[in-house]
Amino acid sequence: MEKVKVGINGYGVIGKRIAEAVLLQEDMELVGVTARTPDYRLFSADRKGIKIFGTDFEACNRLMEAGVKCQGDFNHFVKGVDVVIDATPAGVGSDNKVKYDGFEVKSIFQGGESHDLTGLSFVAQVNYKDAIGKQSLRVVSCNTTAICRTTFPFVEKGLLEKAYMALARRGVDPVDSHEKGPLGTVVLEDSIPSHQGPDAKTVIPNLNILTVAVAVPVTLGHLHLAFLRLNKELSKAEVVEILKSSPRVVAINYKDGITAQNQLVELMRDMGRPRADMWEVAFWEDLLHVEGKDVTFYYQVHNEAIVVPENIDAIRAISGNEADPRKSIQKTNQSLGIVSSFT
Repeated sequence: MEKVKVGINGYGVIGKRIAEAVLLQEDMELVGVTARTPDYRLFSADRKGIKIFGTDFEACNRLMEAGVKCQGDFNHFVKGVDVVIDATPAGVGSDNKVKYDGFEVKSIFQGGESHDLTGLSFVAQVNYKDAIGKQSLRVVSCNTTAICRTTFPFVEKGLLEKAYMALARRGVDPVDSHEKGPLGTVVLEDSIPSHQGPDAKTVIPNLNILTVAVAVPVTLGHLHLAFLRLNKELSKAEVVEILKSSPRVVAINYKDGITAQNQLVELMRDMGRPRADMWEVAFWEDLLHVEGKDVTFYYQVHNEAIVVPENIDAIRAISGNEADPRKSIQKTNQSLGIVSSFT
């Protein structure tokens, strides 16, 4: 099978992670990444042998002046790819899509863009087959991805009556913590429901969900408090097994000393994860509570990493190189080191 030629437009928090994930795939070739301004991230990419293109002719000159080898401008970049991952700042996707479509290149956008941009919002285990052969799609945000992973197994089995989610969102990405983010306060989302619930419904249309969210002064990731109302009573063991059946959901335990976000991040470091990335959703099994038809549990979301495997699966789906979602998920999980247990 011919390798899919992939380009990453943008080399920030998400773009650099997707680029390195593409390099691990046997059925993909990383053509290169784009950049507007030279900085430490580009110097690192250059040392790793990743080809770098300027977003335009002037950007290419800036890169060269800084000692970063530039392979050409955006036109050179886009002509060499089959699929573009758009990892640019939120809100510029619509302009970029016009460019991609003009070059007849398939495109994958991130959760900062609206569902209407592509008409297809993607989470691999939910709607992979719907994405096969599409011209463009949108991988949903970190929070929405996590919500879909934890609720879909119950929806798929016809067990979920209503999901209520309370989100404690990290205030800012670690790389930007010197510039912005709440400090000594909690910032309310500007509406109820928060946008994550309606966004999850673009992936799981029959999901009955209500979400609320606040931003908190941490940078380690998000913590969700899930309240599920089932349509019949299940035992705790049955609920846990349903959650574990989700291909990128992992059980952890409070009794093992994982009592806070930072300890789970430390576990990722101890496991040798690149950048301490956690691609899985981790839920606290021993704290999960079942009372009649009501289920309550906590889970942690690494906002910098969780969408990386979804983007890899999206590449396979949109290119048509793999028709079976289970096979794609398995390939991605194996290449990245995604596990079903951290012990």
